Amino acid sequence: MKGIDKILVDPGYKRITFKLTYSDIEIAPTAASDKNEEKTVEEAKPKKLKKKVLNRELTRDSVWITNELEYTPYYDDTYPIEIDMYINIIARLENNDIRLSRGIFFYLLEKSIETIHPKRNKNAVEKLFLNMLDLTVENDCSIDFSQSQARGRNDKFKYLKELSSADCLDDTEKIKAFSDKLKTNYSEVLSDMIYIRKKYFTSRKQNEFLVVALIEFIRNDDSIDNSYEFLVCSDGTTLNKAQLCEVEEIEFEPFLIGVWHYVISQLDTKDADDENTLDTVFKVSYTINGKDYTQYRSGELIAEQSEMYVELIYLDY
Repeated sequence: MKGIDKILVDPGYKRITFKLTYSDIEIAPTAASDKNEEKTVEEAKPKKLKKKVLNRELTRDSVWITNELEYTPYYDDTYPIEIDMYINIIARLENNDIRLSRGIFFYLLEKSIETIHPKRNKNAVEKLFLNMLDLTVENDCSIDFSQSQARGRNDKFKYLKELSSADCLDDTEKIKAFSDKLKTNYSEVLSDMIYIRKKYFTSRKQNEFLVVALIEFIRNDDSIDNSYEFLVCSDGTTLNKAQLCEVEEIEFEPFLIGVWHYVISQLDTKDADDENTLDTVFKVSYTINGKDYTQYRSGELIAEQSEMYVELIYLDY
């Protein structure tokens, strides 16, 4: 496509020597199951910490209304990472009826956001969503972000579901207009997505996690036919599901456009089963000193356990 240069990012890894020090944490795994395995960890009882968060309302003029409040999370932030070695998250995807819903798409997207400065990470998912709306329905949508704070991952997921079920994304005519634009003026959509990538997805590592996690969801979602064509190439060509699941390199921005187009054009706004998918794939229950905890893992664990490796190609204006 004219005006677009492909840039293959050299990983440029540096060799680092380090020493790991382990604490005396004992993990007693229970019988393995395909989902929601419970593990036991013995360690010092975690302290209950109060955290301050910001309740922000975002308008399209980027005006912030800030009210500070305190709350105590319903789970402790300390997660014994050793538990992850007992979780077979790929088996959860393969052996259960999972769906790539709108809520799951934004759950994975939100966990991969990395801006150029930590201070810009605050409310980044809301700002990203606004940009995605601009890309799709051209700013013709009004959303209240006053409930942006989330007390735990499950509440956060419900909030992301509310975002992704915005009425303007349920407008058949607007979605059709976006689909037509991908055919007639793809370069403009691509330019907008390059801007979004530069603003919200600056971590090569997190981007790789995101792509692999999304492809693993697509691979294991039986509701997506193998012949379905994803518009994930900058030259306007497509890859069907079977081809997409076998790629070794892919253009990052066209990939996001193609999956986003599938999500908004093929999926229902409200999916009653997506919370079941969240719990089946990401929920982890464990016990510390007799006290039960629940955490929700990110797509990073999917990428770490997947046999797939995809090299990303980044585009520029």
